[in-house]
Amino acid sequence: MKAVLKAIFLILTVSVVHTTSLMSFEQYQIINLGLQDYKSSRVTSVNDKGWISGIVNDGSYNYIFVLDENKKMAKRYERMDTARPLINNNNEVFGSLITRTQRGDWIFDEEVVYKWENPFNYFQYFNFYQIGRPDGQWSGPYNFKSTVVWDVNDLGQILVMNNPTISSAIDELSNNSVWVYDDKLKNDALWFQDGFHKIEDPNFTAGYKINNHSQILGSTLEGSKIDRNRMERVSVYNFAEESLRVLDFPDASWGYDINDNGQVVGGFYDPNDDIIKGFLAEPTGQVIEISNLDPDLISNQGDVFGTYIYGQKKNQPAMWKDGQTVDFKELVNLVDDMGNTWDSIGEIVDVNNKGYLIGNGKIKGVRHGFLLKPISQN
Repeated sequence: MKAVLKAIFLILTVSVVHTTSLMSFEQYQIINLGLQDYKSSRVTSVNDKGWISGIVNDGSYNYIFVLDENKKMAKRYERMDTARPLINNNNEVFGSLITRTQRGDWIFDEEVVYKWENPFNYFQYFNFYQIGRPDGQWSGPYNFKSTVVWDVNDLGQILVMNNPTISSAIDELSNNSVWVYDDKLKNDALWFQDGFHKIEDPNFTAGYKINNHSQILGSTLEGSKIDRNRMERVSVYNFAEESLRVLDFPDASWGYDINDNGQVVGGFYDPNDDIIKGFLAEPTGQVIEISNLDPDLISNQGDVFGTYIYGQKKNQPAMWKDGQTVDFKELVNLVDDMGNTWDSIGEIVDVNNKGYLIGNGKIKGVRHGFLLKPISQN
């Protein structure tokens, strides 16, 4: 009898603890963005007004698009490839695109930074233009130069690197450069002051995210490529103060996101446990370990979004808050607001200050973008 009562008590205890842990987490509703009319779609960023940027494919061409808060779409077809459009709170969209140029007998591709203002304005010819390249030099027939927009902020600053992937950016043989475009640095009278500013600090190898205080999250390499102890470390470069802060970890570390409070999330290798762990680093230097979570995003409220690192739930989306990690399946009903059932939620790619999340998943076997809205706001 005691054994039975003990078992019942344990079940009730686990149930109460589990329920209590979920009470601090927001529940979300999938909002169908109406993108299923296209062959495939991908969302890339969301601003505080609820405007969303992304890319759709109609079976023949890729279009960059913007959805407003009422799901009204503005889209553009560019003749060449476009990469990850990003929208800020001024409704400005930035990205990079590859254009084909002919000079004499040579035809070659060039990757340039673009800006799209007032996406719903009728006179689109005057609202979409190429800003240019950060180095002021154009590619030749044998030296294609990558120019990738990695992030933007509400100050109109654009974070640009030469390389499309983190691994290539931190490869010292790639001759990577980190640039910030800022209209305030531009002088039309001087060709060499085109608004692009190169970060000259040799210890800042790559930059991935820029917040609204011009703090840039990136990497610092220690050791040479031929050095067996070569190591990547998380670092934050303050663009306004031109100062660099390298985060202190016992071994290799890498950062993925920084919010407007200066909080950083990423991962590090723990040599004592011989395992990779997630972390949240405060501006004060305090580091909070996040076990079994590979963080991708942190909101300005300190909520962390990522995927499980190992175990049966490996690579599945999860959320961390106040020391607890919860599987996203427990926070989201896969039936959206239009009654459609989604196959899966593949990734969460951005979060705004209203708590709206956007991501990409599968519905009827096809990849499409979605919006997750807190149920408390319905």
